[in-house]
Amino acid sequence: MTAAAGIVGTLYAWSAATPGTFNSAGFAALSWTPMTQMEQTDGWGDDISWVEFTDISTGRTVRDPGAVDGGVRGFSFKSDPADAGQTIVVNNAGSATSVSLRCTYPNGKIIYLWGKLAPLKDRPHSPNSYQGYDAQLAVNAAPVRT
Repeated sequence: MTAAAGIVGTLYAWSAATPGTFNSAGFAALSWTPMTQMEQTDGWGDDISWVEFTDISTGRTVRDPGAVDGGVRGFSFKSDPADAGQTIVVNNAGSATSVSLRCTYPNGKIIYLWGKLAPLKDRPHSPNSYQGYDAQLAVNAAPVRT
């Protein structure tokens, strides 16, 4: 049986650095540390605010793109103190240090993100939960897709 098409098999890696340029070459030049035990992530990508104008003579509303925001994107992971990628996340969470994230999808496509990590929260406790963290990345640049 083969895995279903989708995101199963996506590989995550972190860098405690900012790229020299915010393009694929700048991100590719960074040193990357793999991170395992990822459970889920929010969707990656920009949100946009719309500037609206309603013409009173026609009643028609017209929208134009306004501010663009990478948002604050959540992710969850099972704790593994021996995982060097998790160490980057844990050590930089809640700090002013910028970090970079690389997601490599099973089809070879890559998305690079850059921003700052919010403080970590312990996962909810229940009989069916694992010890781990809910985390957030405040994305401060447009995602770069290859």
